[in-house]
Amino acid sequence: MKPRSAGHFHVRRLEISRMAFYRVSLNGTGIRVPGQEGDKSIIGFYTTRAVRAASTEEAVDRAKALVNADWASGPYQESNAGSHPSLAVEDVYSDNVLGYLTFHNKGYVFYPDSNEN
Repeated sequence: MKPRSAGHFHVRRLEISRMAFYRVSLNGTGIRVPGQEGDKSIIGFYTTRAVRAASTEEAVDRAKALVNADWASGPYQESNAGSHPSLAVEDVYSDNVLGYLTFHNKGYVFYPDSNEN
């Protein structure tokens, strides 16, 4: 394998530096997770992900990919009797490097089915 020239490294470094920090808030619907004994079923959630991207469109794609990966396997997928979550963007906003580095990038706020008795 040929070592990269300093010129190639410089170009790649500039491409990375153009990427900005974002937070993307998403609303997930279409799931159905049984509530605890006596509680209503969970049918949706809100979550926020911090990502680094070249545009807001790319930030949304990256945030959705992170959430979709959570629901594709593991405990979320195993407990979900509904469909794979449908993700809608609630908000996208710029972040800074400190916010990006200290954000936990996990967690959900679930909401129940208000029509269920």
